[in-house]
Amino acid sequence: MPRHDDPDRLLDGLLDEIARATPDPARVEQARRRVAARLFGGAGPAQAHRPASPSRRVGSLRVIATAAAIVLAAGLAFLLLRSPQPEIVARVGQGSELWRLGDVAPVHLAQGAPVATLAAYRVGPETPARVVLVDGSNVELAPRSEVRFARRGDETTVDLVRGRAIVEAADQGAGLLRVRTRELAVTVTGTVFSVASGTSGTRVAVLEGEVEVDGPDARAVLGPGEQFASRPDMAPEPLADQLGWSREIDRWLALLEDLDRLGREIGPAIAPPRPRLEPALLHLAPPSTTVYVALPNVAGTLAEVRAQLELHLADHPVLAAWWTEHVTGSTRDRLDAVFDALGLLGDALGEEIVLAIGAEEPDSADPGLVVLAAVRDAQALAEARERLASLVDSRPPLAFETAGGTLVASPSPALARRVAARATGAAAPAERSVDPRAARFAAEIERLYDDGVQWVVAVDVARLVETADPAGSGADPLVMLGLHDADMLLVRGGFDDEHSHHEAVLTFRDQRRGLASWLAAPQPMGSLEFVSPDALIAAAGVLKEPQRILAEDLLPWLPAGDRTGPGPRLDELARALGRDAAFSLEQPLLPAPSWLLAVEVYDPAALDRVIAQTLARIRRDWPGAPTVEPASIAGRPGHLLVGTGGTLAAWTDEQGYRLVGSDPGVVAAAVERRRIGGGLARSPRLAALWPRHAGPDASALVYENVSSTLAGALAGVLPRGSLTAEQRERLGRVRGGAAGLSCAFAGPDRIEVLGTREGGFAGILLDGLRRGFGLVAGHGLAAHGGDGSGDSGGE
Repeated sequence: MPRHDDPDRLLDGLLDEIARATPDPARVEQARRRVAARLFGGAGPAQAHRPASPSRRVGSLRVIATAAAIVLAAGLAFLLLRSPQPEIVARVGQGSELWRLGDVAPVHLAQGAPVATLAAYRVGPETPARVVLVDGSNVELAPRSEVRFARRGDETTVDLVRGRAIVEAADQGAGLLRVRTRELAVTVTGTVFSVASGTSGTRVAVLEGEVEVDGPDARAVLGPGEQFASRPDMAPEPLADQLGWSREIDRWLALLEDLDRLGREIGPAIAPPRPRLEPALLHLAPPSTTVYVALPNVAGTLAEVRAQLELHLADHPVLAAWWTEHVTGSTRDRLDAVFDALGLLGDALGEEIVLAIGAEEPDSADPGLVVLAAVRDAQALAEARERLASLVDSRPPLAFETAGGTLVASPSPALARRVAARATGAAAPAERSVDPRAARFAAEIERLYDDGVQWVVAVDVARLVETADPAGSGADPLVMLGLHDADMLLVRGGFDDEHSHHEAVLTFRDQRRGLASWLAAPQPMGSLEFVSPDALIAAAGVLKEPQRILAEDLLPWLPAGDRTGPGPRLDELARALGRDAAFSLEQPLLPAPSWLLAVEVYDPAALDRVIAQTLARIRRDWPGAPTVEPASIAGRPGHLLVGTGGTLAAWTDEQGYRLVGSDPGVVAAAVERRRIGGGLARSPRLAALWPRHAGPDASALVYENVSSTLAGALAGVLPRGSLTAEQRERLGRVRGGAAGLSCAFAGPDRIEVLGTREGGFAGILLDGLRRGFGLVAGHGLAAHGGDGSGDSGGE
């Protein structure tokens, strides 16, 4: 007859029931009592006091081990029975073909059906699907994408197993929304971005807002138009290719059109500050002033922008919906209070705000910083200061004085009192006296106002150099840079309806020397023919003869051994190079920047010898140094610089220029660009930004277009056929981001810079307003978007 209390058989049966997740509570209790009886003498009094034989001690140990196993198994069974139940995290949106993957066959989900955790979902093969998360976020999935969802507390995770997704994240508040793939995790609090996960890796692209991307080897923060790939060798993908499958492109176009129309409507109503013809506060600046900044009082203008915004908002349904959803309650009250205070401050102060910074004085503890403004309404000023102080968590450590109709603020109470005394004419004799240098500096600032200015920056460079080198020893860095001869930097700027402008001049007391002398007089720059007109930033310049740079500015500072040693010949390098060079950065910047360097070259063979000698010298100290390998680039001989992680650079020669790029594709595109005349040098946008009164050539220039919006990002990369003709026409009517250009013109004893930026005064204010209020934030779309029927629900 079998023994029913055999621990081994009892354990086997219990484990078998646990595996079936249906343990019998009565049998679990029976097992517990029998184990307790064995452990604590429950077998009977006659056996309780009997000395244990060796064999019985072994049996007891086995019983103890068995009991521990039973307790552990019972605990596992309890956890299995108490495992979390599926939680609803989303609902299926309208017109979506979404399937829940079951053990046997997939189950089709109707519109509004719940989407839960602990299950996998697949999109049908033809049309995208959209799910609406319980927090209001929208996730649009491309056909044949597979995804899982999880939620823990106020954190939601979307696991993109494969495929593509466009996420319109609602404002998460204190929560988080994550999208994970095999390689990357993307974290957001409110934005619009796309994620593509495939066999070769993962790509993330941001449309609006900002996301954090975490990978095993890198971490990045992406802004609008930027991309990140999990592998450095993944080719860039046009943003339009990542959106072309989406059914929401019309809604994004509507947002862009709303933003564009809003700017065009408000812009004419925002008057730029009047040009000022005299420095009304210059006489109050301390005698030791070395940096003088004068800005227009635009506090009242900002309040007017806010008023115009609300006036026109009703005509822009996408933006109005965002405003109604997010700018309510305490947020709206705080905005009203801030702009009311700014309006008061604008009315209370004069049209100019001055910041003066003095040179450090060894016998003074004053920070040397003072802020000046004329006071038009003392009562309004006091009220504005009180309101702003109540809105700021920590007040800046400033001392305020009001005297002679002037507001004086400084971190130093003593300095504030001294400047206030100057305003009333009660300054000490030492404060009233002005040395000749300070008088000449003030005279140069006054001349900046001759034709009218809206902002001014002036720096007494010579005095700053004396502060850095009080003994006049001609410190090596200052001499090498050529700043030991610098005199003054004078900058002024203004606005019109279409552009903002600035003019700067750096003067020298003698002819330019050192690094400051490298810039040549204005000449043609052929290197710009290779640069893309869609580059994020491009810099080009013409230098003086490389042989002169070597002889006059480099060799005197090199140790004798480096001039004649076994390494690369600097004189050979100088003879090989020309004067003209350009460098550009293009999309995408992440995970590895796309860049191009175009350098004028007269002796490519000599340049190759210098490169080979340089690498040979490096390899003597570093055996793992990169190597040069031959390659064909754009149908011509080229080379690759190859390291342990892959290609570091590629180059070839074209029409007297050495083209070096981040990869062969960048170099090949530059060659083709020159052949068809499509470089930045021939760009109509560059021509429109060229300074009006400048000649046809410059010594150097910097072109930047890094503030592109979604429209700007799409405009240059949309492939044919990705959008309908009507959608392309709508996109073409939306203006992209503002571009800017600064051109330098070198003379014997000065360098002048003339700059222009698109947008004018209204454009600058509106761009700041959009960013500050979050009008283009992705959660604006999520709050407004949807078809209504599929957005309800969620538990």
